[in-house]
This record gives sequence, C-alpha cells and structure tokens, in this order.
Amino acid sequence: AIDPELTATVTGTVGSDVIAFTLSREAGETTGTYAISVTHGTNPNYTVTATPGTFTITRATATVTADDKEKVKDAIDPELTATVSGLQNNDAASVITYTLNREAGETVGTYAITPSGDAVQGNYDVTYVPGTLTITSSTEVVVRIVGHSNTTAYDGEGHSVNGYDVVSIII
Repeated sequence: AIDPELTATVTGTVGSDVIAFTLSREAGETTGTYAISVTHGTNPNYTVTATPGTFTITRATATVTADDKEKVKDAIDPELTATVSGLQNNDAASVITYTLNREAGETVGTYAITPSGDAVQGNYDVTYVPGTLTITSSTEVVVRIVGHSNTTAYDGEGHSVNGYDVVSIII
C-alpha cells in the first residue's frame, strides 16, 4: 500500500517556536521493520536531539476462493478454478500458489472443492475459502421396453398397445 505520512512529536519548545526537521524512512517494500530518520534543519535557539523511529510493513491478507462448479452425473469433472483477492500493488494472482481438490463422489449431490496452500506466502497471509461442485441428474431419460407379440392395423388413428413391460428406466 502507499506509505502513510510520517509524523513526529516535538517536545521542549518555548511558546510558538517551531523546530525545522524532515523525516524519511529506510527504503524497502517487503514485510519487515525499517528505520525512520530525523534530519533537523536550522534551529538557532535550540540544541536538537533526534530520536529515530520505526516503520513496520505487515503482510496483507490475500484470499483464495474456490469457484463453484456444476456437472451432469457421469460427465467429466469441469476444470477446478479459484479467484485470488486482496492483492496489493498490482501483484499478479500467480504470486499466490495453491492447489484445488474436490471431495470424492459421483452420485447426484454436492461436494466440497477445497483450496489449500501455505498460510504465509511472501508479503501475504493467505486464507482459503472452499467452493462446491454440484452434480445434477442427466436430463436424458432412457426407457427400455420388452415387447410381447401384439399387432394392430394402421388406420391413421392413435391406438394403445397392451402386452409390453417396462424393464428399466435410467435417469
């Protein structure tokens, strides 16, 4: 993130006197602690003692959220994907590494998609949010019919035919 404004506290001045000084911090953008330097300007009526400070960069939080997916029973699983959020300074999602696995099962229902990886990666604390794979039933219905001998004469009208047994229905 962008650095906050560096500030300092001045003590020991008289009345409305102002002490001239500038603040700067040690260069660096990765997590850690950096020195804040005080450079005093011209202060003819004062002996200035500068006490350096510290500037701390903490890890940002990135979140890996597994994308919800859906498939029809007996179809091949879709590619498992996730979204990475919380990245700073135009970091690419590739700075966070993770794997995706789904709960085993092939019957109609819902199964967890679980992202996992290291909790600390570079400048980020990483959290993981599971998703769901939903398996739905096929929209195709297959009916197998076994027939017995039976005939009817075609006369352009609809007819019911008896003597058949439904052996199985597959959904």
